[in-house]
Amino acid sequence: MLNRVAGWLRFGRIDLLWLLVVVALASLASTLPRHSPYEFVALGAIAVVQIAEIRFSFFSGRWGAIVAVLLKLALAWVLVGVTGGIESSYYLVFLLPVVSAASSLGLAATMLTALASSATYISFLIFVWETRELSPEGARDLGIRILFFFITGILLNHFVTESRRQAERYRKLADDLAQANRELGPLGRLGPRAAQPPGGDPRLGGAGRQERVRREPRRA
Repeated sequence: MLNRVAGWLRFGRIDLLWLLVVVALASLASTLPRHSPYEFVALGAIAVVQIAEIRFSFFSGRWGAIVAVLLKLALAWVLVGVTGGIESSYYLVFLLPVVSAASSLGLAATMLTALASSATYISFLIFVWETRELSPEGARDLGIRILFFFITGILLNHFVTESRRQAERYRKLADDLAQANRELGPLGRLGPRAAQPPGGDPRLGGAGRQERVRREPRRA
């Protein structure tokens, strides 16, 4: 039990990189004249979820991946909400649930997650609809941001799918080679010398042996 706890507490390179990124984001946020303390809480919670997704086997399954996606969606909504809403600089945080879905789920689930990220991000328009007007330029920029959620999901899911297919081809090839070695049995393990006929070159066969006998001098 203690070994398992020690293993969980031991940080790997990916974990340290995530912590460095979060610390860098928090440092940049602290330079702003006005910032919410919930911003740091949300950043820390996102880092914890991301590290847990890497370290715990529960998140490698389908239901674990769904839980990770939902948690990241909720935390992204909180982070964007406390840092300016639709105008927040953290809008790219909605890519995190899309990346999780593309890595662990299929293309359909990835597209649904991208749609959920888009809807969650657009929901902040409700809070400013009566006080601000969405200009054509603003609508265009908003559309570009949303389309990149889908582009990221499609590209990453394609890369993950092709990597899994390649790994499956290699595994099948290894299984076929192992099966062929088992079917060959002792003959396959001995190599070419096992098939060599006694007393002669296998390339010459019996005719080669007879030729050598005819060339030997007769003894008186």
